[in-house]
Order: sequence, then structure tokens, then C-alpha cells
Amino acid sequence: MIFLILGFVMLMAFIYVEATGKKPLLEVKVFKIAEFRKGIILMWLNQVAVFGSMLLIPLYLQNVRAFHRCSQG
Repeated sequence: MIFLILGFVMLMAFIYVEATGKKPLLEVKVFKIAEFRKGIILMWLNQVAVFGSMLLIPLYLQNVRAFHRCSQG
């Protein structure tokens, strides 16, 4: 829980520094545009689905379907 809170605090600090800086690394003002914000959210959900399936499918095959790698050396 401490790392979650620390991560949130650091994210807020990053947003503040980028919003007030003269040459920001990330222009946070673009998140005010609804289409951009929706696109970023959809891309994030896509990545969650892709990487989630990359983790869950092997776990499903190993634990539920009992597919294990056989070592015949």
C-alpha cells in the first residue's frame, strides 16, 4: 500500500512539474482534449487485454488443463 501511495504522489509531482515547466517532456494540456483522452484510455485497455492474456493463458493451461513441459533429457 505504501508503494501505491508513493507512486500516486510521484505521479502528481510529475504532472505539476510538467504543467508548470517551460520545456515539458510531456505536454499534459493535451489530456484536456476529449478525443485524445479517449484514445489513450482505449490504448491502455488494449495493452491490459494483450498482456493480461499473455499471463493468464499459460497459467490456465498449466494449472487447469495440466499442460506441463516434459523434460526428456
